[in-house]
Order: sequence, then structure tokens, then C-alpha cells
Amino acid sequence: MIRTASSSGLRADVLAIAAVVNWGLSYGLTKLALAQWRPLTFTATRFLAMALIAAAVLKAQGRLGVLAGPDRPRFVLGGLLGFTLYQLGFIAGLERTSALSSTLLLATIPLFSLLFLRLGGVERVRVRQWAGVGLAIAGVALVVLAKREGPRLAEARLGDGLSLAAAASFALYGIVTRPLGERYPASTVLAGSLLLGSLPLIPLGLLESPPQRWSAIEWSSWTIWLYSVVFPVYLAYTWWTAALAARGVAAIAPYALLVPLVGGAIAAVWVGEPLTTWLAAGAALILLGLALGRDWLPRLGREAWARNRRRAIIVCATRAPSCSPATLMRGWVKVALVVGGYVGAALVATAVVAVHVAMTSKDSVGSDGMYAFGDSLFFLAAFGLASIPATGAGLFFLRPYPAFWRRFSTVALIIAATALVALIVYAVAQTVSASSTFYAWSAFAILRIIVAPLFALGFFLATLFAPNRSARIALFVATVLEAAAVSGFVFRVLLGALAR
Repeated sequence: MIRTASSSGLRADVLAIAAVVNWGLSYGLTKLALAQWRPLTFTATRFLAMALIAAAVLKAQGRLGVLAGPDRPRFVLGGLLGFTLYQLGFIAGLERTSALSSTLLLATIPLFSLLFLRLGGVERVRVRQWAGVGLAIAGVALVVLAKREGPRLAEARLGDGLSLAAAASFALYGIVTRPLGERYPASTVLAGSLLLGSLPLIPLGLLESPPQRWSAIEWSSWTIWLYSVVFPVYLAYTWWTAALAARGVAAIAPYALLVPLVGGAIAAVWVGEPLTTWLAAGAALILLGLALGRDWLPRLGREAWARNRRRAIIVCATRAPSCSPATLMRGWVKVALVVGGYVGAALVATAVVAVHVAMTSKDSVGSDGMYAFGDSLFFLAAFGLASIPATGAGLFFLRPYPAFWRRFSTVALIIAATALVALIVYAVAQTVSASSTFYAWSAFAILRIIVAPLFALGFFLATLFAPNRSARIALFVATVLEAAAVSGFVFRVLLGALAR
């Protein structure tokens, strides 16, 4: 029963993350499409196509009648909040502000969700959830007011207000449709509310002035239109509804704070929108708020460690007679083995670097600083490989402590996320002036990417030794993120070399 509940919770988390990734992608892509599409025409034609799909789904399921049944008011209200009002606020706000600001502002959905849950007494909201969302809202305030020279209250834009209104509307959609998700499949809830919510949107495209110039739409914009019909709304809403039904609004809503990570990357790299220091600070606060609200930050004190150790002794003694509490109490032996392993790895790395310097010193041409930096990188690589046994031993000794793995896997994801941020900073720095402050600071991003292979190796080892499935998944994702950052950096460098 516990395993089933855990698997169901993990599935809900995966569905929620898949939904927000698609929503994050949609901001930058829609911004690109609006260069050739009229905003209301783009929205109306999308929802005409989606309404036809929704009607076909309900017909195939034999559930068209639910729209005329006792749940009709909830379907109608969900359609108005989640599609009519939300899409109008989203598309009108996106036209009047940047894609990056729009993604960050719509990340206030969890705040509105918790506020409405509290006011309506629907679900219990914990203090950490309030604190986490409060931090995120501080980040949103920086985004709304941020300009290159700093925050200015008088310059908050109309598009920002429309984006916030859209966030409030979508938060209400999640609360209104959750009871429907408990009675019907997620695809039925999505199709019913989408069909009813599309009806007011479709005529708006006919009333827009000036009218759409269809000849001006290129195939790339049609591709974005097709993607926006299938993924960000139809599939992502279905996944989100299923996650809400499985875990509840308070647990799932904070995942919306991940939208800026994807949307901001697309806006900065593809659309070419500037990534200022204030925007970066706002994004950092939003992500920190998500980690706090979802209990992803470590809270392991001395008492918790003691409880976990006692539990490990009991489990070990009952499952393996040869493993006695006395053996477990000799922790200093394990510490000595691990520390000795790292000391040995450092000696091996030093010897390898010494041999390398002796063999290449005759051919050295260049500055001493450049070669010292290269030797330092060589030492890190040698030390990382030589310390694999010590790292593996330490991770093996920590297997009986589930709290450690829960916290460590969370910290690993946060560290891995900095590798992607470093890659984005590096990519953006290639588009700005070499004399700018941002370009100078991007050197730290390169240093972060350089150490990514070591993190990837460490996280991969941890994946092999992790005692439970959730920790293995999180650590494997961290490994993939570190590897992706290195691969993206190498790919960008190769492209630059080929361009020369």
C-alpha cells in the first residue's frame, strides 16, 4: 500500500513537471509567433481546433452528456477561468510585456492557489508553503519593477497586470476542477472545460482589427501554432488536472514556479531578450521559494540524525545477524577509510600532474598562468577519477540513512540547476559586447561548467548507491543536467570554431 501511494505521488510529480515544462516553452515560442500572427486570431484559431478535438474526445468516451448533467456549472466555471479568462490575460499580457517577465509573473499561480484555498477552507496550507510562496512573490516583485538601472515603481506595465490576472484565474481553475478530477478521468475534465471555455474565444479572432494577413504567416509560425494546439494546452492541462486530483492543489501548485526556469531560458536564448541582474535575482528568489514550499530544503538536525542512526541499527540487526549494533557504532573506522581514500586520491593526482609537467615542460610555449590553470584542471580530473573508490565507500556507508538521501538528492538537483543557469549565462554572454559587465561576469559561468563533469560523476555514483527509487531518479536527473550543461558548452564552442 505504501509503495502504491509513493508511486502514485511520484507519477503526479512527473505529470506536473511535464506540464510546466510545456508551459515554459510556450511563452518564448508564442512570442516568436506573434511577430506574424495577430494575438486574438492566434488564440481563436487555436481554440477552434482544440474545441473540435475536445468534442471528438468526449464523443469517443461517450461522455458528451456530462456537460448537461449536474456537474455542468462546474465545467462551465472551469472553462471560463482556465481557458477564456486565462488565455485572454495570457495573450494580451504577453503582447504588452516581455516573454521572460510574463513567465515569472504567471509563476504567482501558487500564491493565488494558497490564498484561495485558505479563504475557502478547501485544503490545509502549511507555514512553509506560505513562506516559500512569499519568497517567490518577492522575486516576482523584482521582475515586475526591474529595469537595467534598477527597480522603478512607476514603470510597471499593463502587460504585467494582465499576466497577474491570468495567474489568479488559472489558480481558481485548479481549485474548481479538482472535484471533477476525482469523479472523471483527467482527459474528460480537460475536454469538457476546454470545449465550453473555447466558445467565447473563437468569435474574438473575427473581431480583431486590423485583420490577420494570412499570407504573412511563414511555415515556422504555423509549426508553433500546431505545437500550441496539442502540447501546452491539451496535453499539459490533462497532465496538470491528473496531478491535482492525485496530490491536491497545495502540493502541486508550487510546481508552477518552475515555469520561469524553462520560459526564461527560451526567452534569453531564442527570443534574445536581455537577462539583467535584477531579473536573475528575481528568478533565484522564485526557485528558492519553490524549494521551501515543497520541503526540498534540508532540515536535518542532530535529533533527526540520531533517530535515523537508531533506525539503521535496528534494521541492520534484524535483517543480518552478522551486522551487529557494535559494528555500526564504529563510525570512526568508516570515516578513516573514506578520508584515507581521499588523501590517497590527492597523492595520486599530484603524482600524475608531476609526471605530466615533467613530460611536457620542454614543449611549453605560453604564459605561466595559462599552464598553471591547465595543470589545475588536469589535477581536478585526476583527483575525480582517483577518488571514485573513496566516494563509493562513503555513499555505501550512508545507505542506511534515508533522511540523508532525501536531502542529498534535493541538494544535487539544486546544484545541477546551477549548471544549466551557467550554460544560459554563457550563451547570452556571447551575444553581448565583450566590454560589458555581464560578459566579464560570465567567466564564472565557464568555471561552473568546467567542474560539471566532476559533479556528474559524483551524482552518477550516488545514483548507483541510492537506497530508494525516488532518490535514484532525482540523482539521475541531476547527472543528466550536469552532462547536458557540458554537452551544450562543447556544442556551442564547436559551432563557434566552425563559424570561424
